Amino acid sequence: MRALEHTTQAKVLIFASPRYWPDKDELAVIYGHVQKVLEEALAGLDVTTTLIYSADDLQGLGGGAALLVPLSGGVQAWMIEAASGFEAVALLPAYMPGPLSLSASQLALARNAAPAAVEVWSLFKRGKKLAIWAEQANDFVQLSLAVQAVARLRRLRLLLLGGPENWVQSSERDLGRLSERVGVSVTTVPLRVLEDYATRVEAQKALLRAQDWIERAERVVEPDEKDVVQACCIELALEQMLDFYDADGAAVACFSLIGDISSTACLALASLNAYTHRMGACEGDVDAAVTLALAKALTGQSAWMANPVIGRDDTILFAHCTAPVAPADGGGCLCLRSHHESGLGVSPQVGLWMGQQVTVVRFGRDSSALSVFPGRALDGASEPTCRTQLRVRLASRRDFVEHLLGNHQVIVPGDWARAFGYCAALLGLDCYTGAETV
Repeated sequence: MRALEHTTQAKVLIFASPRYWPDKDELAVIYGHVQKVLEEALAGLDVTTTLIYSADDLQGLGGGAALLVPLSGGVQAWMIEAASGFEAVALLPAYMPGPLSLSASQLALARNAAPAAVEVWSLFKRGKKLAIWAEQANDFVQLSLAVQAVARLRRLRLLLLGGPENWVQSSERDLGRLSERVGVSVTTVPLRVLEDYATRVEAQKALLRAQDWIERAERVVEPDEKDVVQACCIELALEQMLDFYDADGAAVACFSLIGDISSTACLALASLNAYTHRMGACEGDVDAAVTLALAKALTGQSAWMANPVIGRDDTILFAHCTAPVAPADGGGCLCLRSHHESGLGVSPQVGLWMGQQVTVVRFGRDSSALSVFPGRALDGASEPTCRTQLRVRLASRRDFVEHLLGNHQVIVPGDWARAFGYCAALLGLDCYTGAETV
């Protein structure tokens, strides 16, 4: 199974003591209600629900994330023992009206669920395990997705084709340290191997792929068909290499590629990043590749790697000559352009996420940190820089500047700041999460 398609089952554990619930028929009614409400609230997750009515019910529990729901007192020891087998836990105070019906919450309150929840929570906060107080069942969703994302990241296999470009000084060079700290495995392959693969791509396959791109584009500006075919040879070659090495993504020294074969990897990386199970980073930036992988592992969406252009207000212009779009994915590609700096190859100019909430994230600092900034994408005039551009209003430009971990940032639609923070905690990373925008 591909790393980014690996699934982790979440558990809902409902605790009830026979001392407070001696009538099993009454408990069965309440349990059925709680199970139904929570499974509906967590419908997007792979969840199983278990009633813990005695110490024997704790056998075989453990795994990724668990939601603990006390319906009475007398269950504290069971909750603590159950939590020890999970990577992260959330505690839902069922006695509070909201998650459950008023009658169910009052029954839990009357049977001492409140002191049980608070006692266990105080112990969780003393330990090192990631634990959250979930006022709503939905609070558990991002925790569970974060646990799954980290499990996916630890299975990830990347190719480093040619190494980081000389100017990408912030990217991790110690691949052993990267593997040790976050579990990502990186195989270094000379760039000439990709070039050799590209020369052996079947001409007809490259032509058909090029025709797909050209037909999809609203406009083709600088490139001609020959340029697009050559870019598609690189695209198909990179796909073949990922299959051969059983890898989930790659970081490509794309500027070196331009010097060697007068074409670019912009189209190839655009296609990889359009999918949720693979990713491709520019300029040999391993940290950016890991960030792309984490973003996809967490959100299940395409993500974009871009350069920030920092001005004098809280609106940051992000730009790059590649963006997540495939030749036949149904929308987004505005036109095919040349690569901005070199004037060679093919770069897709793409419209992304206008008006939506987005999250800007970057992994780095010797594989020790994560920065996360929620914002909102805005419209704005095009600037004389890389082809795809997006303006994002953040809460504070100063905070963004002070916590930059490198030039390349990764942007994903939606507000995922809290979930990325959970990922950082699970990976043992320092994390800065910017204040949410208004």
